[in-house]
Formats: sequence, structure tokens, C-alpha cells
Amino acid sequence: MERNKAKDLRIIKALSNLFTDKQINILKRLMNAENLTKQENEIYSRTLKPKINAIIDLNDIAISIRDKI
Repeated sequence: MERNKAKDLRIIKALSNLFTDKQINILKRLMNAENLTKQENEIYSRTLKPKINAIIDLNDIAISIRDKI
């Protein structure tokens, strides 16, 4: 139980370094399979989706670098 709580806190801190509170709330709604409002959907499409894709790309690059060391 403590590990999950510590992991959740690390995730929240990491998210807060990358996203605004409103963006984090939208991500939480997506994780819970909740419908987004029109404005939230626009925020997701214009801001969050490109940022998430960049994070995925950076993760792939980081793994490649790590595997070469």
C-alpha cells in the first residue's frame, strides 16, 4: 500500500512539472474513461496530445541511449 502511495505521489509530481492543473484534470478524466467537454477536447487535441506524443518519443530515445551504454 505504501509503495502505491509513494508511486502515486511521484506521478503527481512529475505531471505537475509538465502540465497545468487543468490539463492534469483532463488526463485524469481520460484515464477514467470519462467524456470530455468540447473545450476539454480542444485542449486535449491542441496541447495535450502533441505533448504526450513528444514524451513518448523522448522515452524511446532515452531507452535507446540507455541500451547503448
